[in-house]
Amino acid sequence: LVKTVPADRGPAPQPNRVPIGPTTQENLGKKAQAPTYQDLLKKPNDEQIFEYYATSQVLKISLDGTEKIMGKPGLVGNAEPSPDG
Repeated sequence: LVKTVPADRGPAPQPNRVPIGPTTQENLGKKAQAPTYQDLLKKPNDEQIFEYYATSQVLKISLDGTEKIMGKPGLVGNAEPSPDG
């Protein structure tokens, strides 16, 4: 099984270059541990760009080189063959 780029993916969404406003954060006077990677997807456009680059199509490639599409393209984290075939 392999994860591939979908054949009909199309062009990448363009990032929005206009800021929507200042970024503000509060801890309300309490000590809090801040995560190292917070707020990575700040805008809906960021989500579209992430989905574009993270979407894959799972293929089953046999030893003779034949390919079979498995399911629909999507955000696939892990793909493993079924133990019962």
